Amino acid sequence: MTSPQDLGSTVISSAMTAFRNDQSRADKAAAQLPDEKLHVALDPNTNSIAVIMKHV
Repeated sequence: MTSPQDLGSTVISSAMTAFRNDQSRADKAAAQLPDEKLHVALDPNTNSIAVIMKHV
């Protein structure tokens, strides 16, 4: 039988792994753009990539 503490540790570990993978992909995607393009919003109703990344 799995204890609640073991289950909690497993969930947290899994979430941290998923976050690190997402962060790595986002960093690699952002590295493909020049810095000045990270701060450009494509339209007045959208945020720039830099703003979106800051929120994440």
